[in-house]
Amino acid sequence: MKVCFYWFNLSTPPGMSVGVSILARELADAGHEVSVLHLNERVGISLEHNILKKHTASGSFDLHALSFGQNHYPAAMELAALIKDAAPNSKILCGGVHTTLNAQKVLEHPAIDFVGLGEVDGLLSRFVDSLESESGYRSIPNFWTKHENKIIRTPMAPLPDITEQSLPFFDGIDYRAIIKANRGFAETIVGRGCPMKCNYCHNAAIVDTYRKLIPNAPKSLGYCRHRSVESVIAELKIFKERYFRDLRAFNFGDDRFASSHDWLRSFARSYSAEIGLPFICNAIAGQIDAEMAQQLADAGCYMVKFGVESGSERVRKEILSRQLSEAKLSETVSALHQRGVNTRAYVMLGMPTETPDEMHATIRLCAGLGFDSVRPAIMYPFPGTELQRYCISKNLIDDSEIPTDYSTTTVLKLPESEKTFIEKTAGLYAWHLNTYLNDDAARASKPLVEKIMDMPNERWLAGDGRDLLARQGQSIHESLRSSKTEHYFSPFADRPDVIFLYRQRTQPLLNVEER
Repeated sequence: MKVCFYWFNLSTPPGMSVGVSILARELADAGHEVSVLHLNERVGISLEHNILKKHTASGSFDLHALSFGQNHYPAAMELAALIKDAAPNSKILCGGVHTTLNAQKVLEHPAIDFVGLGEVDGLLSRFVDSLESESGYRSIPNFWTKHENKIIRTPMAPLPDITEQSLPFFDGIDYRAIIKANRGFAETIVGRGCPMKCNYCHNAAIVDTYRKLIPNAPKSLGYCRHRSVESVIAELKIFKERYFRDLRAFNFGDDRFASSHDWLRSFARSYSAEIGLPFICNAIAGQIDAEMAQQLADAGCYMVKFGVESGSERVRKEILSRQLSEAKLSETVSALHQRGVNTRAYVMLGMPTETPDEMHATIRLCAGLGFDSVRPAIMYPFPGTELQRYCISKNLIDDSEIPTDYSTTTVLKLPESEKTFIEKTAGLYAWHLNTYLNDDAARASKPLVEKIMDMPNERWLAGDGRDLLARQGQSIHESLRSSKTEHYFSPFADRPDVIFLYRQRTQPLLNVEER
């Protein structure tokens, strides 16, 4: 069968979907003819109808497989309609997190023929084989189909064993351009799943979906899994051999990299001996002790990233169902810093009922712990999550705008003054951090913060505040840097939401402090 995968990566930093890549490899290994179309303005193809229509019509594809998140759902449905118009006899399959959590809505679109729910490793090739032979495809687990305008639902199979996960699909994917666009970083994963049950995240919602759709679901689904060290190293070696001229570091994108002493100890030995490049990973503060911090340092870990979300205990508990011990977070960050490993905090602002004081509690926490990097995002209640249901129950969601970067706009129904306060705070996050950092950084940053926060809303909405921030922010950074004053700043014009702390450190920040 001739299959084309579409990875929606529009208006966001270039990157390749690990899921699309391993599923494309599965179909190719099963003997199908596979193509991958990377939809990204910088390194792939933009959503231009003429180009896509030509691609669709000329490819003679039997199956089009679309993978997308909530922010790209409208574009995905637009493309699906275009495909059906250009190639009405071909079939369209949708998958990914948004599809899993909103399967019926996606499948009800007239252009969509099938949806795949959850992780379909080992199932996709069965489905495509059955589709090609036109026999039994409506009974394959995890795949819902349509027949005579009725949705045919199947149960979900147990989660797949990923110990020896398929290697990525490389044909036709410009990984070199992706790595260059990401300043030398290549992304992959060493595991899947997260033990946390935060109500804003897809993980808890997907676990609920599996529990509902797996017949006689066991008490433990085995949602949190690790690949074998040998499987991970084999993949990294391919990237290192293919892209050694441009590759500077690896970014492990799974939710909890360091969760097993034995696995991490084995990984550290193999990685330092056979790969030897810096790497970044995500972790849960409560799972990293002093021994793990040392293992990460020994392996060459360059930065550990934590989901902090809010410095307000009330917001964490009542709004986000986020379990976080600030004392344990402080211990973990300190343990990593003592061993020369940098840290990053992911935070949100603009949560329902969050007050300005609670937003500043988050800022104070990050500055007080001295995170080497902070990534703020404006809260967005993803469809299918408990947080979205909460927002709907309170009539808080404004569906007129779907953001793509989650860093500039709130979709909550709020008075204009409150919306602008959230958006200004997000735009000024680095300079807000400085006001809680030290006297020199605070004195340099406060006038800019006050000027923009006091700016009339219409001037902010017209872009005057961002223009002023771009001009004066760089000048303040240069002045503080010349006096060797610790301070936060945003070094990349294309990523103002990526914030770093300028200070003396064991490992210089790649692409930031080397310039």
